[in-house]
Amino acid sequence: MKKTVFAVVLSLCVLFAGMAFAQKKAVTEDGKNVVLYPDGTWKYAEPKAPAAGGSYSKPEGSTKLLKGKHGTYGIWINESKWQVSKEPDNEAAEFEINHASGDAFAMVIAERLTMPLESLREIAIENAKGAAPDAEVVFEEKRTVNGAEVLFMQINGTIMSIPFTYYSYYYAGKAGSMQVITYTGQSLLEEFKDDFEDFLNGFVVYK
Repeated sequence: MKKTVFAVVLSLCVLFAGMAFAQKKAVTEDGKNVVLYPDGTWKYAEPKAPAAGGSYSKPEGSTKLLKGKHGTYGIWINESKWQVSKEPDNEAAEFEINHASGDAFAMVIAERLTMPLESLREIAIENAKGAAPDAEVVFEEKRTVNGAEVLFMQINGTIMSIPFTYYSYYYAGKAGSMQVITYTGQSLLEEFKDDFEDFLNGFVVYK
């Protein structure tokens, strides 16, 4: 499937855990923690932990298993809705998957490096900020997916005047550090939200 400019732009802007980031932390004179960004902006650090969500399992329609090369995870997909890309754009991604409609996309980025889930969260947000200065987390919660604890985050932002949404799971544990990312334009999220949820809930970790 030939990719649109929209798909390529967003794929190349998905920044992964192994990349360096330039954001710094600081403490104000009155003892408050703040985050400093390369563009000169700042915000107060977010100490509040994500709320606990529910438990999710693989959808019945997801019958095709994509196995991670190190055997630490897999992703079950519905082949009537998702197709594995034969022309990947992001060399960091182990899998790139396109929605059958051509207007929504997914990828899986897996590293063997272990880290706390909170660290993976911070890196994901920091790197999103690096690509899109207005990127922000509009919703997040911890979920249990096929027995594994993951962090769900929806990040909105603008890249090259394109309003985008990343709708993703993040896992960090003994199996390594993994990002299962779906993305589309903000105006299309409601159309693809159910398919994104089904895709994400096909994620399994082999501990």
